[in-house]
Amino acid sequence: MSNWRKATVLAALFLLLFSAASAEEDGQIRVKLTRLGTPARIEFVANCDYATSEGVRIPSGSTVTVLRSGNGLTAVCGSARGEMGASFSLKRLGGADTGARFALPAMANRFCGDLYFSTQGAGVGVVLEIPVEEYLLGVVGYEMSDSYPIEALKAQAVAARTYALRAKSARKGREYHVTDNTGDQVFKGLNSSQKNVRQAVKKSGGVVLTYIGKLAACYYGASNGGQTESTGNIWGSNLPYSRVQDDPYDLQGGGYSRSVSFARDLSGAALAPEMEQALKQGVGQALSEKGYDPEAVEITLLSIDGVTPTSPKYAAPSRLYRKLIFQVTARVTTAAGEQAQGGVEVEIPTYGGLETWYGLSLNRGDNETISVEEANGRFTVTFRRYGHGVGMSQRGAKVMAGEYGKSAREILEFYYPGTELKKLAYAEAADTPLPTEAPLPAATPDAWEFPEIEATPAPAATDPPETIQPAESVQAWVKLQGGTLNFRSAPSVSGRILGSLKNGEQVTVTALEGAWARIQRGGREGYVMARYLTLEKPAPALPEADSIVYARVRLEQAGAVLRLRDAPGGNVIARLKNGAFVRVIALKGQWARVETASGKQGYVAKGYLERVYADWQMEQTD
Repeated sequence: MSNWRKATVLAALFLLLFSAASAEEDGQIRVKLTRLGTPARIEFVANCDYATSEGVRIPSGSTVTVLRSGNGLTAVCGSARGEMGASFSLKRLGGADTGARFALPAMANRFCGDLYFSTQGAGVGVVLEIPVEEYLLGVVGYEMSDSYPIEALKAQAVAARTYALRAKSARKGREYHVTDNTGDQVFKGLNSSQKNVRQAVKKSGGVVLTYIGKLAACYYGASNGGQTESTGNIWGSNLPYSRVQDDPYDLQGGGYSRSVSFARDLSGAALAPEMEQALKQGVGQALSEKGYDPEAVEITLLSIDGVTPTSPKYAAPSRLYRKLIFQVTARVTTAAGEQAQGGVEVEIPTYGGLETWYGLSLNRGDNETISVEEANGRFTVTFRRYGHGVGMSQRGAKVMAGEYGKSAREILEFYYPGTELKKLAYAEAADTPLPTEAPLPAATPDAWEFPEIEATPAPAATDPPETIQPAESVQAWVKLQGGTLNFRSAPSVSGRILGSLKNGEQVTVTALEGAWARIQRGGREGYVMARYLTLEKPAPALPEADSIVYARVRLEQAGAVLRLRDAPGGNVIARLKNGAFVRVIALKGQWARVETASGKQGYVAKGYLERVYADWQMEQTD
């Protein structure tokens, strides 16, 4: 690597920018790796050769470290280091399935393609440029699951391919075309164990959905609640292939739902106070219309005789009902002791009413389908849908393929009616708005058959570089699952023990020597095993008691926040970002009392929390 060292000394290297002239037809996509965050230090191991803009080769098996240093970036590989300026890139020289595995922050899968590094705030940001067919190998198995039927996975591959290329066309002037999170499509890199995903991507290779010659807007989601939604209803812009229609497959797939049940005779669980008050107010209003003073009578609810959805949010056949009509029988007793009873119809709000009182919310907006079923003397109101509901339901596609033997073509025709399948021939010419197109052959799944390409095994990782001098000292924290970390006089287990460090203790790292870190602690200098250090402050130690639970906020929609309230359904006191970590203190019905990383306590709807384990790190949330 001596030539590399010389090149980095002469000038700011690695200014190999991604080609601004590339368009859809070159089959490349640029992905912002948001899951890496923007740490001050990124480290990866290459399983193929990479090259700089100067033509300097970085051999396969090398460990490369990128540090934020001053106003720019520093790159380190073995004993070589270079000041790289505000941005630089590395071009992959290997074939398909080759790339980089990130060791810090640690990410399990391989990221195949060219790497572009740039300063982002006080840290390092990374964009990956990758052929779209390789990109799909890191998308399909995480938007669906490798266990899904092949035809469902093929449909997902087509939708994801079309989405990515359409996003690329719309974002040509940007540094990246898509992110690796739910703001666009989940992308987690190559997992070579996902054999079904690989088969689905290859069998659907190059196939996209078009409408009147243009790439279609292939939105999709986990579950539509038994009815597809239209773009016009959600975003105000109508697409002819985006319609409101019943989806029995999603309904059969048992997607995301929450329910509340009412006994006809009002036996069993008591009504929520808000529900009881609303029903009695409705009865009181009916009494006032008949000349009674509702303040002068006592109202007793005797039974619920019927529940009927009404007032849809959008035009028929939308099942996003704003209200439910409850037919109730009530008894009234006047101040003079006179009694009478009868039936009354009372309108109860769904969104902001039942949804809040019984914790039925599944989405950020008022976007759930609502249905009522009567059985065994009970009325059950169910809220369904997770996400916007537009386009393909992943649960529905699974049922169509697995239970009914539907092909990917039939799945796509159901969810995107009126669109056409086209097979792209990726070309280097970039003068046409769409890649070279050819009509897909006959409408059979076999039309998508392509030879299988097996994953190339990654070579064994090499040992860490002998010596790495950071451009400046960095702060790190001890990260242990238990016990203590020995602080030694030399980078060896034979070195004299100077003391021990606890989990979460902060140290100053001045150099790395092989597998050891040279640190300063309490005015003394010594060595610890580097793998037990992290550049991010660990979460506080968690009690082992089963009653203590930590959770992560899980939201589907990009930019969504979870409201932290001072009481169940109370005033908003903070907003938690997607992925934020909280400690769960107690549960109260559909609400969870939580504590944020900053120590603020309040209530959130527990349906938006996902339990995590003690080694997850907490983040600042407000």
